[in-house]
Amino acid sequence: PFAGATRRLIFANLIAFFGFALLGWVAPRPIGLLLGHLALVPAALFRGEVWQLLTYGFLPMGILGTLFAMLTLWFIGAYLEDLRGSRWLMELYLFSTAAGALLASLLTLVHLVGLRPDLIALGAWSPIFALMVAFSVIAGDQEILFFFFVRMKAKYLVWIYIVFSVAILLKGDDRFGALTELSSALMGYLYTKFAPRRGLAFGFT
Repeated sequence: PFAGATRRLIFANLIAFFGFALLGWVAPRPIGLLLGHLALVPAALFRGEVWQLLTYGFLPMGILGTLFAMLTLWFIGAYLEDLRGSRWLMELYLFSTAAGALLASLLTLVHLVGLRPDLIALGAWSPIFALMVAFSVIAGDQEILFFFFVRMKAKYLVWIYIVFSVAILLKGDDRFGALTELSSALMGYLYTKFAPRRGLAFGFT
């Protein structure tokens, strides 16, 4: 179903995509400055731009990247929302976005594998990776279609993505982006395993 928190998250991403596309057409010069303050840049984050912990996850990634990201969010998000509810899904998405970004930013300070605090990351794949990990924890034996035609169990698909992200982290061009995705995936796993079934807000109350 296309409803609830899944629909709200997809609409938020699509509004950002078309909003930046329109702004880039109307006022191309300020768009780079705006992205520099909304994307995740550890150096800027440590200077006080803490909103980047959330805003980077809603920035556009290009047409194909956004298309496949939103399809994945729709399929997996709707399944998780049906099992755990809208509040749980929204908390998982936002928690993994922010906590994963913070962990990845802190890891850039050790300068391993060429990581630096001035690198940049953006896009919805980090929280979506966390949703995929949550899906594999809850329904790892559920069969899904990889690239819409290769049938495999969800837990195997997640391991493929993890290995691919680790390869990019070690040898690829977007190393900080891969680190952010892996960090968000870890946070998604921790949230799924240890957060209350009705969400952190309910647990705190």
